[in-house]
Amino acid sequence: MTSILQNVQGVESVNVQFAKNTASVKASDGLEPQKLIQALKRPYSGKLIRVNKSQTKVTSVDNNTEAQVERKTQQKGQNSISRDDISAIDRPNFVSVSEAKISSDSHVLGVRVEKEFRAYNLNLLNLHEVVNDRIGKTSFAVVWSPSSNTALVVNRTYNGKVLHFEASDELVNAALILTDQETNSRWSIMEGKAISGKMAGTKLSIIKNSTKTSWAGWKNKYPKSKVLSVDGKEEGENLYKDYFKSSEGLEGLRASDYRLRTKKPIFAFQASKKKYAIAHSSIVGGKIIKFGKAHIFLYRKNRADLQDSTYAYLSLGKGFQKKQGQWFSLDTKKKVKLSGIPSLSRELKPFKGFDTFWYNWSLTHPEVEILK
Repeated sequence: MTSILQNVQGVESVNVQFAKNTASVKASDGLEPQKLIQALKRPYSGKLIRVNKSQTKVTSVDNNTEAQVERKTQQKGQNSISRDDISAIDRPNFVSVSEAKISSDSHVLGVRVEKEFRAYNLNLLNLHEVVNDRIGKTSFAVVWSPSSNTALVVNRTYNGKVLHFEASDELVNAALILTDQETNSRWSIMEGKAISGKMAGTKLSIIKNSTKTSWAGWKNKYPKSKVLSVDGKEEGENLYKDYFKSSEGLEGLRASDYRLRTKKPIFAFQASKKKYAIAHSSIVGGKIIKFGKAHIFLYRKNRADLQDSTYAYLSLGKGFQKKQGQWFSLDTKKKVKLSGIPSLSRELKPFKGFDTFWYNWSLTHPEVEILK
C-alpha cells in the first residue's frame, strides 16, 4: 500500500480526515489510506488534494474515499501562494477604462451582463480567484483558476437564493474547487457542478457572454466598460508567469493519460453526455465538429496567446462555411464574430466549453475522448 504522505517534504505532521474521522500522523508513519476509510459521506474523484497551495498525492484510495490533508508546517523555500491569502471579492469597485492602469499585453476577462461591459484583470484575480458581482437583476461570479488556466462567469442564483462563492482551501487535479458561504457546498469547475453539501448535484449555470483577451484589445473595442479596481490597482503581479511557461503540471503533477502532453492547452466540453477535448493547435484557423444535427465551430487565431479565449459557436441549422478566408454562418448569412464578446442570435449561439490544460481535464474525466 502506498503511503498517503508520499512526496511530502518539510512537513512535520498532517491531519488526515476521512469523512467524520480524523487521525493525526507524522510524515514518517507511512500511513496506509485504507486503514482510515470509514463513515464516508461523499466520493473523492480526484488524484490530488491541496491545502494552503501545497499538494499531496493520494494513491491507492478507492473512489468512495475523500481525503483532506492539512499541513501543519509549510515547506521551506516554497514560493507558491498560500491558500490563506486567497480571498473572494464581495464588494467590487470599478473605474473607467481611461482611469485604469493596465499593461497593454496583460489579459482581462471581459463580460457583458444586461448590456453593461466589465473587465477583470487576470493577474489581479490571482489573489482572489472569485469576484461576486451584480449588474441590474443579475448576480454573477467571475471565477479564475490560474493553475488550470480556466476562467468562467457563473450565475449566483440557485433555487431562488443568491450565493456568495469563494475559493476553497483545496484544489482537485490542480483545478479550483469553489465553496459557497450560504450552504458550504463544494463546487468543481472541472465537473461543472456541486460535488458535496446541500447543493450536491446542482449544475453551475454558466454565463456565456465573456471572453479572455488582452487589455489593448478589450479597451479598444469596449472603451466605455468598467474595470475592476482593488486597493487602487487595476493590474496585479503575474505570479504564474513561470508556471505558464513550464511544461510541468502544478508542483509536478502529471497527466496519467499520455495521449497528450501534461500541459497541452485544450478546449474542453461535454456533448451527448460525453466529455471531449481538442487541442488548441487543432483549431487554429477554425474547425467544424458535427454531432448529429449540431454543428460546433471552434476557432483560435494563429499565434494566439495561451490566455486568449477559444471562440466556440453552436448551430442547429445549416452550420458554417469558410469563404475567401472568412468564416460565415449559413444560418445568419453573416460573418462569424471572432473578436470581443461572442455574438448572440437565435440562430447562432455561443457553445458551452472552456480552455484548460490536458492534465486538469483528463485526470478529472479519464474517459475523455480526444477530437482532432
